[in-house]
Amino acid sequence: MVLLLSLIFTLSFCFNINKTETRNKISIRIGASCVGRYFWFTDDCKVIEARILQNNEHPHFWEAVKYCMGNNIHIIVTIDTYLTGSRWNPGDGELISFTDALMNDLVSFGADKDNCVISYDNEPEEHINDQPVEKYVHRLKLIHDRLNGKFDLIAGNVCSDLVFLNYVCQHGKFEIIGVHFQSAADTPERIEYFGNNYKQLAIRYNKRLTCTEANWFDVSTSNGYQMLLKQLNKAEQIGCEDFCVAVINQTFGYENSKEDRVDWLAFLTNGIPRSPYWSDFIRIISEKARKEKKDRFSTRAIHHPQ
Repeated sequence: MVLLLSLIFTLSFCFNINKTETRNKISIRIGASCVGRYFWFTDDCKVIEARILQNNEHPHFWEAVKYCMGNNIHIIVTIDTYLTGSRWNPGDGELISFTDALMNDLVSFGADKDNCVISYDNEPEEHINDQPVEKYVHRLKLIHDRLNGKFDLIAGNVCSDLVFLNYVCQHGKFEIIGVHFQSAADTPERIEYFGNNYKQLAIRYNKRLTCTEANWFDVSTSNGYQMLLKQLNKAEQIGCEDFCVAVINQTFGYENSKEDRVDWLAFLTNGIPRSPYWSDFIRIISEKARKEKKDRFSTRAIHHPQ
């Protein structure tokens, strides 16, 4: 009897592991990052990371929210401190008021904990001299307290600074570690290195993982596209819930911009594929999407109304 029970337990354990592995292979949402200014997305995306900035510097943010809420696209809303030539450096009261207003507006568009996640700042380690990590962690707590369980919170969104990220994980108040497979993860070895470290942090601090920004390759080339897939495979392997790619579709007059002119990263420009691998990437997006949330298969780019 003991032997039989032991055998049943072992088989059950193996069965559960297999179920988990199968589920993970189909459950990563893939889509677009940096949405709201010059970067956009298509109907094929299962997730977007959209940034809300002060002074309406990402003028298409609310258009993106409205579209996603009406078309079953998961959205990561990043409260970004970037401003052209400077940074938003709010006091506690200002940040609390902004968070409350943002949350209320999102709810009015149909956002909830199931289809939307809040994220705080993009690559905050890059301006640590002006806004040190202690201030970042303090602001995380303010935002987390205001969200009060209505939305989960993503923190970090770092490119390579593991010391910064470790401090945030140790002292911050949030649910999900945001990571970037971006400019620092530009070789197979570095993809492995950062991916393994991200996973270790998630385990150590009992956090979920998501990739809020990926890609540092020309996806119109075979090598560039294969390197992006290596980033995707690593993100999936370490358990990232999302894989947000910069840049899916670059549009909105990017040709006239003095910054964010990165069409060499883009799958599409003004809705027109520049990469011969776009159709294959659409296939991958669809195959790895959650079964219960599959959308219609489409390659139509979404354009801003003229």
